Amino acid sequence: MPHAGRPHEFCGGRADAGGTGRGHGADARGEVGVFEPTRSVALVCVPMSRSGCIAVATVLVLMLSCGDEQELKNPYHGLRADLLGCYALFVAGRTLDSTYYGSSPRVRLDSLPLGLVTDRVLLRLDPRGRQLDTPEERFASWSVDSLTGKIELSFHNGFSGAVLRLRPTGHPDTLEGRIANHWDFDPGITDRAKARAVRVACL
Repeated sequence: MPHAGRPHEFCGGRADAGGTGRGHGADARGEVGVFEPTRSVALVCVPMSRSGCIAVATVLVLMLSCGDEQELKNPYHGLRADLLGCYALFVAGRTLDSTYYGSSPRVRLDSLPLGLVTDRVLLRLDPRGRQLDTPEERFASWSVDSLTGKIELSFHNGFSGAVLRLRPTGHPDTLEGRIANHWDFDPGITDRAKARAVRVACL
């Protein structure tokens, strides 16, 4: 049973430095071991003989383990919980408006991963802080360099959209940087300007 309980191998990982292959299922005696993801998981045992069974991880278990391993391999994209919350967005001293494609005047930085990538869900909010999109309509995302706190807010829908690149300031509730529209046609990038995000209360 060479592949039983091997989420790390599924993600493209390797055995540990000691060559023990901890987390890779069976040990040298052929006994099934329990891999060590950072989250608790449930395994299903299918009896194969009187003496043992095969541990079969569900697809969900593999995905969760892959997500954990991805964060370990990419520490720059680890979650910065101190950045979560709602922000009002400003461009050149005025509230962000429809000049910037796909954007919204307020956003909420959510901890929910966006698929299996390092981006996380960015909730678009109206001026009063109410959500603009249903879960099925969400497309905006945010990511952070967890070591420097630099943030990218993306309203890009896969073809075009505004993108903000912000950095921490001396004020704990304010981020500053630049914004621009990114288009899938010439001239490509337009409307470059200074931008600012100020933390506000969430509804």
